[in-house]
Amino acid sequence: MSLILFALALMSKPMAVILPLIILLLDWYPFRRFALPFSRSVPQILTEKIPFFILGVCSGILTLLAQHAGGAIKTLEQLTFASRLLNVPRVLMFYLGKMVLPVELVPFYPFSVLSHLEYLFYGILVLAITGFCLWMAKHGKYIGLFSWFYYLITLLPVLGVIQVGGQMAADRYTYLPSLGPFLMVGIVSAWVWEKALLSKHSQVFRSSVLVGILLVAFLCGHLTSQQIKVWRNPESLWGRVDHVFPGVVQEAHFNLGMYYSEKGRVDEAIEQFKKALKINPHYARAHNNLGIAYTRKGMLKEAIFEYERAIDIDPHHERAHYNLGVVYFEQGDFDRAMVEFENAININPNYAKAHYNLGNTYDKKGLWDEAIIEYKKALTINPRYAEACNNLTVIYCYRKKEFSLAAEYCKRAIKLGYKVHPVILEDLKSHVD
Repeated sequence: MSLILFALALMSKPMAVILPLIILLLDWYPFRRFALPFSRSVPQILTEKIPFFILGVCSGILTLLAQHAGGAIKTLEQLTFASRLLNVPRVLMFYLGKMVLPVELVPFYPFSVLSHLEYLFYGILVLAITGFCLWMAKHGKYIGLFSWFYYLITLLPVLGVIQVGGQMAADRYTYLPSLGPFLMVGIVSAWVWEKALLSKHSQVFRSSVLVGILLVAFLCGHLTSQQIKVWRNPESLWGRVDHVFPGVVQEAHFNLGMYYSEKGRVDEAIEQFKKALKINPHYARAHNNLGIAYTRKGMLKEAIFEYERAIDIDPHHERAHYNLGVVYFEQGDFDRAMVEFENAININPNYAKAHYNLGNTYDKKGLWDEAIIEYKKALTINPRYAEACNNLTVIYCYRKKEFSLAAEYCKRAIKLGYKVHPVILEDLKSHVD
């Protein structure tokens, strides 16, 4: 049952990959299973964790492959391994600082390089906390070392050793790790309360402690209500990032551009994509989406320039090739359109839209057999591609005069909810009858 639940957790959120290490930590403290004779405890403890580690490793590999395919993982050329390691203590202390003083919270903290003295300072702080926890453990107080190890382990996947995206940190990564420090806060609060009971002025002391707790709870509640507003929609979320880090985070402007595009606010989308490109002129996705916005405004010359720029930066940008093909098709330049659709398919053979539009291009050039092949490929990839069924209907009915096949694809298109033109229905009815 625990393995099934672990598998479900991994499918829900990859952060669950750290569970096997947490279970081992619990075996050490508070369960103290490692204190048993070696021959009886350690082999059993490690053996029973093997299925969990196998699931965790598989999930980790799949996550890395997915992130790499999406272009989120940064290469060593973009961010050296040494700089990533140096940044680890900084991230550990950054999250602790935000837990102590949760102000200026931002959904996305951009990566920045610090001076050597700053890196040294954070490294010393981490060593100091670790040393203090070890000192406590030496004197029989293991809870501090347990909480610190729990905090370190749960942050392992997001410490940036494998850099995913352009962020240095993100508030959402601390949901699980924060349990460790807050456990210590609870223990210290309980200790203070016990001292209050033994104090000569216990009534005043306890009242002060209660007032302090209520004040902190009220302030945290107020900050929470304010933070909820930030996460209301993409505009408020990425607008907040740009407000705190103006002109720094390319992802903020890109995602704002995406949001405005979806809402039909094309001019605002163009402005945001341009801002993203001002920060990073080599941002292929921003060039592509700026091209889409220009296409929607009928500015095809500008759109072609942006698509070609995206392709120059990333020759394997399948969507830029596809979008460029669409513009050429709309301009009646079917030869160039055909080349771009073929380029998109060569990059991604399962690109159903590219197969469909390559079929449209062949149809315009009078290459109906080739068009049929492409429409059928699109249907193989996406069996619910109603437009492909309709176009096959047209070709079989009017070009190939194979009315039985035309009727078959016509029925399929209607079943998928496509409104086939009444003239086609009448013509098919007369020929099939």
